[in-house]
Amino acid sequence: MTLDMINSARRSSFYLKSVILIPFVGLTFIAVGLVGYLSFRNGQEAVHHVATQWRNEINRRIEEHLDDFMGLPGKINAANAGREGALPTPGARGRAVRSTLS
Repeated sequence: MTLDMINSARRSSFYLKSVILIPFVGLTFIAVGLVGYLSFRNGQEAVHHVATQWRNEINRRIEEHLDDFMGLPGKINAANAGREGALPTPGARGRAVRSTLS
């Protein structure tokens, strides 16, 4: 065997390794990149969904508290409307105060 034959055999084996290795490495990178991208997008959608649910729950609770808070003066007025003139007045002094106010 001459030196040229050995060098050509090495070149062809190197070329064969490259031809086999590069597509596999490329496919591996493509597969890993695609799985990573899909996982990232799925995570974004899940976070968006949970944030929307949380925002809706907070809005519902705020509306509930505001309804309770804003309804309280109406309830107080309704309760006081039935008690008009029903305040206890002690004795003659109370009648004098009531006649002064009337």
